[in-house]
Amino acid sequence: MIDYSEVFYHKLYQNHSIVIENSSGLSLDFILSTNARPQEVSFSVSPMSFNEVSTVTLGAHASMQVFLHFRPQPKQSLVPSAGAGGNAATASQASDPWVRELEVYVSCRLVKDFRETVILRAICSQPQLMVSLANSAGDEPLSQRNMYLTGQPTFLGLVFPMLESTLSMPELSAKAAEESEKYLVVHNTKSDVNARLALRNDSMFFSLEIDESLMQPGTVEVDLLENGVCAGRRSTLLVTIQPLSAAIFRVKPDVAALWKHHQLWDHSVKEHVTLYNIKQFAEHYQNYEYTWKWLITYHQESLATQFSVDDSSFQPSGSSAPKLAEILSDLENALDLASPLSPRNLTHAAIQDFNEADDGIHETRSRDDLYQLLQSYRALYFDFYYITDELVWYGVRGNAVRHSLALADLAYGVVFNHEVFQIFRGDSRSGDAALDAVAFPRLLLPWVRQLGHFLSFFPENQEATQPLRHVYEQLRKFEL
Repeated sequence: MIDYSEVFYHKLYQNHSIVIENSSGLSLDFILSTNARPQEVSFSVSPMSFNEVSTVTLGAHASMQVFLHFRPQPKQSLVPSAGAGGNAATASQASDPWVRELEVYVSCRLVKDFRETVILRAICSQPQLMVSLANSAGDEPLSQRNMYLTGQPTFLGLVFPMLESTLSMPELSAKAAEESEKYLVVHNTKSDVNARLALRNDSMFFSLEIDESLMQPGTVEVDLLENGVCAGRRSTLLVTIQPLSAAIFRVKPDVAALWKHHQLWDHSVKEHVTLYNIKQFAEHYQNYEYTWKWLITYHQESLATQFSVDDSSFQPSGSSAPKLAEILSDLENALDLASPLSPRNLTHAAIQDFNEADDGIHETRSRDDLYQLLQSYRALYFDFYYITDELVWYGVRGNAVRHSLALADLAYGVVFNHEVFQIFRGDSRSGDAALDAVAFPRLLLPWVRQLGHFLSFFPENQEATQPLRHVYEQLRKFEL
């Protein structure tokens, strides 16, 4: 089974794959099919290619990786119905999550009764953001285009033709870059809530900035994030979009960087930027190690009697697990009480519950301290989520698999070898019954699921993923 977890209508999910292996001594044809609705699931031999295949031919003892292109469709069309009543009914139905289990079939043309079934499970929801592209500003205001009629494009890609001879001449290249500007348009489809998004641009050769001249005044607020370990190569754009409004980003090639590093590319350059709806994520970026230390030292007085905490580290042991589990439970409670993350919603009850969870704690922390702690934790997980997405992006593309897996081994090793996780992983050889009796904190489960999510994109039992699979096997028992 492939678990897509939460997905959104009209968005293309193209990085999951299956491996078909011919274990016989003959060359065989394998037929691919599905019970999904038309245009929802298709098959390709590459995550980057949209050339569909329905049959693959494998030689004796050969195998092939086939990528699934999954674009979930809503139960009903989202084109507005006639009359206010029709609009309300359509919007209500579209907003309800739809749990689906689709089937993909692999059958053999020669062996009549052979068929393998792969289950695709997904929780489908209506997205808050609708993203579209434009090659020019045009006569019609981009922010006022009918998002239902234009719909989500099949491929979110922009192509910039640029001659190498032009790049070598600064004046010509600057003019060519201005003339080749294109636009990324993000609509907030909700009529009652703001949209909050982060745009991460770690590309070397493309610049992206908000274009306020093409938007209606007062509909979009923009912040730049330029500090923090995970802020990215360029400033991270944090954007708030008013209901039923749109943000417009201008994209153009960085001609100076293209020419300076022209020896790194051959005929073309392909990069990407990532856009997130961050209403459930942090709006501030912090260093990984610092946030965990802050979490522990926030309860330093209560922990002092059980294990030593200083500015550098603390030593994990089974006896410290119950107290750490209690602290993480308190933090989870504070996050729930403080959601959505805003000083106006950070109630006294949340602060009191977190500060006075232990009878031995009577120190009153300031509102700002707890607010910053909650921000830091959300930022920490957001960065972890983003890193996983980037590792998957490069990992499923043939020319970067080895490097991506090596980086994944490093990144997940840093996370899951941290004391916070080591305390609960324990030493499997010690058989600590007291440690086994401690419930694994729910706050840490999404981190474990991110590792499982990453590994799900690599169905082949590669030697490079074995260390990560071993770590996941140790942790996945807590999900059950």
